[in-house]
Amino acid sequence: MKAGPKKIALLHWHWQPFICSLLFYLFSLGGLASSAAAAPKQQNPPTISQYVYKQLNVAQQQLDAGTPDKALLTLDNILTQRSSSPYEKALAQQTSGLIYYQQQKIDQAIKQFKLAIDSHALPLSAEQQSRYNLAQLYLSEQHYSASIKTMTLWFQLSEKPSGQAYLLLASAYAANHQYQEAIKPAQLAIETFSETTESHYRFLLGLYFETEDHPQATALLEKLILKFPNTKEYWLQLASLYAQNNREQDSLAIIEMAYQRLLLNRSEEIVQLSQRLLQLQNPYKAAQILEREMEAGRVEPSVKNHELLASAWFNAREYQKALAPLKSAAEQSSDGQIHFRLAQAQFELEQYRNAIKNLKLAQHKGSLKQPGAAYLLDGIAHYQLEMPELAARAFEKALQFDATHDQASRWINYLKHD
Repeated sequence: MKAGPKKIALLHWHWQPFICSLLFYLFSLGGLASSAAAAPKQQNPPTISQYVYKQLNVAQQQLDAGTPDKALLTLDNILTQRSSSPYEKALAQQTSGLIYYQQQKIDQAIKQFKLAIDSHALPLSAEQQSRYNLAQLYLSEQHYSASIKTMTLWFQLSEKPSGQAYLLLASAYAANHQYQEAIKPAQLAIETFSETTESHYRFLLGLYFETEDHPQATALLEKLILKFPNTKEYWLQLASLYAQNNREQDSLAIIEMAYQRLLLNRSEEIVQLSQRLLQLQNPYKAAQILEREMEAGRVEPSVKNHELLASAWFNAREYQKALAPLKSAAEQSSDGQIHFRLAQAQFELEQYRNAIKNLKLAQHKGSLKQPGAAYLLDGIAHYQLEMPELAARAFEKALQFDATHDQASRWINYLKHD
């Protein structure tokens, strides 16, 4: 009657959807012009000529008027002027990059930002902003190695990187399947953000799973069930990790807490809880939960679930309560083993005639794991009903099986001297 639970399968974490959501988040924080770090102290930027100043203003007005192509032509005038200084050209390239980005012409935007950076004519703060923008664009275009390389240089020149910057680098590493390298910047992002969102934690958790760093994943999940107690996924993942680390009691406690919080709303989840309780020697509670949930319609009244309920009541020595689920299972199954279990419960309740009836059905349907045990129980039931001849016949049949040979032999000898 014992029924062992199935191991909780480790919920494999898929980080790819969160890369997409993180990219959306990164680009939505003020677009490419967002600041990602405190710039180092430096000298005042170079001056620009009156002509270039006016041209930049015209380009801005054209952009505000919804004519970005005209704005690009105006900026091109600055680039083609021989008198334009490297700094003025770099400003025009940087601004062109922003316009191309707004037009979703990413390749042209990348080209302009790269030209502005490579000129080394911009003040460091402006150069760093262009470098950061370039890393974002590389990432959006799936040029992951280029994004990593660009952000690595950006970090070397930054005094106080933001959480957003760490997250950008971590996302590039993860998208490039460099999960181990992504972990440190992902951790620093969480430490740096003044307000960390659940998606940041989920991203880091995904990295731990990808690198099979189960101790770190366990520690993070222990925090997540407190921060986000209504997210079922975290409870089940933590229970799974505990079970894999042979912390069965802790695993069971986590599943029970999830059940008490009404998070286990699928039939198989509740069945799994009952199986785990039964395995860890708490059959009465397993039976209570399973019976309650079957009556409420949250657990499927299948043959297997009726068998599990009966096993739980049987192991709890509640034989009377085991009868109903066993009868239901026996009616739906062509397996003689269930009739044998029903006969065992009836025997314990001294319902010997009913036990004999179900033993006959068990032998007729077949599929018995231990046929000799059925004949042995049949013989003992007949003996209790003071039918020694029928008991002896049953014991003779049990004598033919190795598993029951010795017991059957003792019963036969006992009947001869009784």
